[in-house]
Amino acid sequence: MPRLMLSDEFWSKLEKILLQEAIYNKR
Repeated sequence: MPRLMLSDEFWSKLEKILLQEAIYNKR
């Protein structure tokens, strides 16, 4: 399923962004 792979990559990027935002908000 190529759609699943695309989704996995998308969530990987989204997770990184959310993680950075969480760290930034914790400051």
